[in-house]
Amino acid sequence: MLVSLLDAWYWLALAGWFACVLSSAIIPPVVFRVIQEADPTLPRVLSVNLNNQHSTLLAGDVVRGILSVFFGLQIVCCATFLPALISKWFLIDLSGQRIVFPDYDFSPVPVCNRFYDIWTMGGLAQGFEAPHELP
Repeated sequence: MLVSLLDAWYWLALAGWFACVLSSAIIPPVVFRVIQEADPTLPRVLSVNLNNQHSTLLAGDVVRGILSVFFGLQIVCCATFLPALISKWFLIDLSGQRIVFPDYDFSPVPVCNRFYDIWTMGGLAQGFEAPHELP
């Protein structure tokens, strides 16, 4: 039970951190583009709007506010992720009894036979001869 809770805590913190990093990469270009398209005029900041300086200043302030929130979330995720990572080292099961292997047949013969059957019966092999008989 403790290992399952620890795994949930670990993956939740890692997913939260990754979401913040991904959002920090995606949001700024979108904000700059949308605000530049709106072409705002801020008379209290600059008296003349040369080269869309008003939109650049406004977009910079918006992105700064968003990134400061994301930075705080990243710190919280890191503060919860590191203890979970360290505690996983002490709670990991090294005996191998909890490992479950899938019930797959990894031998190449059934796959080759199935492909050969599909090739010949599906009409894909018209005019082609098999180089040898498959086992």
